[in-house]
Order: sequence, then C-alpha cells, then structure tokens
Amino acid sequence: MSNGGGSYAQQDPDGDTGAEFAYRLTVEDFEEAISAQAWRSPGRLICSWLVLLAGWAGSALFFDLRVYGWIITLTAAVGVMYQGLVAERRAKARKAADAAEFRMVANDHGVVISSAEQGSAAADWTHFRSYLETPRLFVLVRGTHWTPTLIAFPKRGAQSAGDLERLRSLLHGRLKRV
Repeated sequence: MSNGGGSYAQQDPDGDTGAEFAYRLTVEDFEEAISAQAWRSPGRLICSWLVLLAGWAGSALFFDLRVYGWIITLTAAVGVMYQGLVAERRAKARKAADAAEFRMVANDHGVVISSAEQGSAAADWTHFRSYLETPRLFVLVRGTHWTPTLIAFPKRGAQSAGDLERLRSLLHGRLKRV
C-alpha cells in the first residue's frame, strides 16, 4: 500500500462512499486472522506435516518402538506440533496488535486505511490476491502463499447496517475467496 494520497478510494465518482469501517484491532482479531489464513496456506500445511513426520520417524528410530509405541509417539507429536502452532500465532498476534484507531473505506477503486497515529495508506484491488471471511473478520491477503501479508477488518467496525454487505459484494467481485 502506498502512503499518502488515497483520495480515489475515499470518494467514488458516483458519490457512493462504498463500505466504511472504524475499529481498533485487538490481539484476538489478529489471532483469528492468522489462524484462519494458516489453515488455508499450502506452505504452512506442508511444513507442519514435514515437522510431524520428521519428529515421528526420529523418535521411532531412537526408541525402537513397536506398534503401540508408534501410536503414542504420533499422538504426542501431533499434540506438541499443535501447541507450537498456537503459541506462534499468539506471539505474532501480540506483536501485531496496535492500540491505534483505524478507519477503512472501500469502494470500486480500492481500499484506503487511515489512522491518526500511522497516517494513511491506499491500494487498489490489484494489490491483493485473495480474501477470506471469518465469523468476526474480513481479511485481505497480499504477498505470496509462503509469505502472506494479512489486513484484517473487524465486522464490528461497520459504520452502517449495509456496510457488511457492500464490502462482501466488493470483495466477491474483485478477489478470490479462500
């Protein structure tokens, strides 16, 4: 997203402001966005399975386990891997959460996000490769499958009753839903 400018997305030529959100992101918002995206990321799934298989094979060779030992080792490896992923997500969310108040306006041209503390940034729809929707968030995804950048908009920030449907319509018409 480019800093400054951004006037194209703040006001549509037809006079429609599109969807407008005002919100403060929380750690829970980031945890939900990271978690939702992680389960849809091929890179994350491949790495998780490789770690699981390496741990399983290594412990089986080390302990010369029989069938029951393999089952116990596999169960323990899945548990450890799950705890590691949860801890990683929580650490990322705590680091990313910000106390700043944000305002987001989306229309046919793109998205403008502004904050008194961090300034303004604008992007047209071609800057994003996909989006996802969770029960509490809309999440725009930039970057590659291996290194995605997530931009979350909490649904609670909708400024009017129709903003959720307007944003959903804008996203559906321009980006791939994952």
